[in-house]
Amino acid sequence: MTPTFTIIECEQRTDEWRAARLGRVTSSRASDMLSEGRKKGEESAGRRNLRWQLALERLCGRPLESAFQSQAMADGVAREADALRLYEATTGVLLRRCGFLSHTELMTGASLDAYVGTFERIVEAKAPILATHGEFLRSGKVPLDYERQIAHQLYVSGAKACDYLSYQPDFPERLRLRVVTVHRTDEAMEKHDRELRAFLAEVDRNVEALNTMADPSGQLTRAAKAVA
Repeated sequence: MTPTFTIIECEQRTDEWRAARLGRVTSSRASDMLSEGRKKGEESAGRRNLRWQLALERLCGRPLESAFQSQAMADGVAREADALRLYEATTGVLLRRCGFLSHTELMTGASLDAYVGTFERIVEAKAPILATHGEFLRSGKVPLDYERQIAHQLYVSGAKACDYLSYQPDFPERLRLRVVTVHRTDEAMEKHDRELRAFLAEVDRNVEALNTMADPSGQLTRAAKAVA
């Protein structure tokens, strides 16, 4: 599987960046796409909300994802740059930055924190709360949401591996940064491809349903009532 993407050079979290992501499954929402409901075979609320959000974004032509950031989220974003600098200083590897990788075949894409060379390796940096960082130091296990995010980034970028960084400056110096490498596997990528294509097909069906819901007078058609 050879991924194909276009690099959209823009500052992340800007209007241009949000426009590039419009209607696409992005790495930050991969966990929602892959989440399951409480009962077997039941769709989760996060997956359902994402499915309808992307359909509406395509129809309305504007991003509908909330730009709200809690203080913890804002602190995490601000500290990511420190995490990347510490990674460079520790490993001697020079990192590169980009805006958004827009898949040229599928309505999907990814925003990378950093990458090495020509996307041979990517880097995902997190600056979590104290407890999350502490648990990661102890277990070395990437949290499930981030594991799914990384899988999506590997799928889009075609990178062979991702270095996951957890950084927390309030810990003692020797414990502030831990790096775990997640390797790309054919099995994982094939599974992600199947799940992504199935989800995108559902979004397409939502778009089709919305397009048939209103007649010229603005009333719901019989077909739309059946869909509802």
